Amino acid sequence: MKRTTWAGLITVGASTLACLLALQPMAAGAAAQATTTFDPDDLLHYKPSDGYVGDVHPYYENGTHYLFSLTTDGNYAPELATSTDLVNWTETGMTHTGSAPAQSYYSLGVIKDGSTYRSWYGNGTEMKSSQSSDLTTWSNASTSYDIANNTTLFPAGARDPYVFWDPDVSRYRMVSTAYRTNENWGIGTGMDVSIALTTSTGSSPNSWGVQEELIRYPNTGVPAANGVEPEVTQFFKMGDRWYLMTSFARQSIHFVGRATYFVGDAGASIDDVDWASKTPHYLDGEDIAAAQVYKAGSRTLFLGWIPQNATGDNWGGHLSLPREITSLSDGTLSVKLATDVGSALRGTELWPGSSAASITGQNPGWTVSGTTASFSGTAFATAAVPASTTSTDMRFTVNMATATDRAGLLIAESQAGPYGVEVTLDKQNGLLRLRSDRTGIGGWQEYATTPVRSGDLSGDVPVRVITEGDMVELFVGDRYSLAARVPFDLDGGNIRLLTTGDATFTNVAAFELNR
Repeated sequence: MKRTTWAGLITVGASTLACLLALQPMAAGAAAQATTTFDPDDLLHYKPSDGYVGDVHPYYENGTHYLFSLTTDGNYAPELATSTDLVNWTETGMTHTGSAPAQSYYSLGVIKDGSTYRSWYGNGTEMKSSQSSDLTTWSNASTSYDIANNTTLFPAGARDPYVFWDPDVSRYRMVSTAYRTNENWGIGTGMDVSIALTTSTGSSPNSWGVQEELIRYPNTGVPAANGVEPEVTQFFKMGDRWYLMTSFARQSIHFVGRATYFVGDAGASIDDVDWASKTPHYLDGEDIAAAQVYKAGSRTLFLGWIPQNATGDNWGGHLSLPREITSLSDGTLSVKLATDVGSALRGTELWPGSSAASITGQNPGWTVSGTTASFSGTAFATAAVPASTTSTDMRFTVNMATATDRAGLLIAESQAGPYGVEVTLDKQNGLLRLRSDRTGIGGWQEYATTPVRSGDLSGDVPVRVITEGDMVELFVGDRYSLAARVPFDLDGGNIRLLTTGDATFTNVAAFELNR
């Protein structure tokens, strides 16, 4: 990990880098990855040719999506990919001219200031700035654009700057991760960390006020190695509410956290919200890491990376499929696969198509008619669908009885035996869930979960499941999504409907991914 020291301050400006001293090995005792038959470089899920996607910082302008990320080779240099359709990404070269940047990760989140693009990164006692006229050729900005860190309040430094325009106060803001202590850096004991906010003194981003505390996570009595640590924090506004989103490190086996958001009060400015009192909500599960939200025309999109390993904590991974988020009346957020991407990905119908094969109940109690399969009973029951999980886009609608525990898919039995990977709507526990029974008697290995609002799994619920390589992405009712890397090559795996009680599956179909 690239670290720079100033008078006892150790500060890293790129998101997760401050917590990772190197590309992390697989966690001790974790299951080894299965031998794969797919090429990780030949997937719809994007990764650069020289490694994986590090922390992403998307930017959109004039029909083009710019994906700024960091290399995973230990240098943490910025790299860029562009796309006009969010499906096909083109690696685009970047250069830095003039004097060398203070740190290798000189281009992260981007704003446009007049005709100049600007980006900030951590550099000890301040956040330094880079500038560009075309998003590909960068140089050092004037030191007047530096943003000072408050070393009196946060003597252990600050990192992860996210700069944005706040129309409520006609000022620029910077939200960052700031530390009173950070034992992992050799500064003090434990980890006393905060989300901090800095505001420009005028309407230009070249003069800034004092960094102030927004939310504090003192981790009292918690070893620094286990401390909650906010990363890649950002603010964004939808309608008349501000949202604060962050990824808390060390709370999953992948180390890097999933996207956690807090809902501001309707009509309130950032300064008028008691952010520390807000309830955490989630945009996906623990397998979309260090994600960011960005505006793309009239849409708000969400991108992160799916970890390289199902059970390890290597930094970086494949880019998730893009989500589109919208706000509900209570301020919470709905998540769906971006509509245009969903249409572009769906290829040839594999089943039923022209196939004469039918869904086959594997237990008594199934009634099958074409693309509809109903089960009546209280047992764990499955029905085989005549398709496989080789880069597959699966569709169905499920209606569970009140007493039914869960329903969904069971996939890749031969690869993930004895039963396969469960992709389920867990109504009893209010979860979407991706897991497998490694022993056949309930030896569950959880890959990812996300909570579901009460009642949202009742009635007819549309479901879409996309599998590619060893990744699964689940989309439910244009309200929820859940992605996971599993420790099995899913190519060629079987597909079964699954339920634990009365349930009806309608509109069942399987498609190729349009590659």
